Amino acid sequence: MVRGRMPDHSSTVAVITGGAQGLGRAIAEALLAEGCTRLIISGRNAEKGEAAASEMRTPRADVAFLRADMMDVAEAQLLMDQAVQRFGRVTALVNAAAATDRGSILDTTPEAWDALMNANARGPFFALQRFAQAAIAGGHPASAVNILSMASHCGQSFLAPYSASKAALANITKNSAQALRSHRI
Repeated sequence: MVRGRMPDHSSTVAVITGGAQGLGRAIAEALLAEGCTRLIISGRNAEKGEAAASEMRTPRADVAFLRADMMDVAEAQLLMDQAVQRFGRVTALVNAAAATDRGSILDTTPEAWDALMNANARGPFFALQRFAQAAIAGGHPASAVNILSMASHCGQSFLAPYSASKAALANITKNSAQALRSHRI
């Protein structure tokens, strides 16, 4: 890349989970500024998501919101299927959606553990799986980014299940990079 020059994302077709707010939204806006013209943002809150998509949409950029709760594998997979159906292909996935509920080793319930693992590791795994399957079937290269956390290395005591879920996502990221590299993903 030439110094001072923005990347060209004019051919990027992206899905950003958690793209209606926070880091996900910042990534969506950066992709749009760098030329992306086909973008899907997702999240659990339809009202917030529709408003964010409307604010980002321009005559040159087709930005849509698709509701998806990453705690639900079927919704994570459906999100990818709907994105491919809408645009014909998806070349970029950013898993930015996350649950950040608190809990320590002493007070985390099994239900809270499952919710965090589902939102932060299981849902992203199956979204990435469906994304990779579609890219391989379409015969095109693709890029995926999973948003991690420093907490995966040694989280605060009140973030025990969150830290574990982000550590799982870090391992998923490494394993996927190795497994998918021959497919140009």
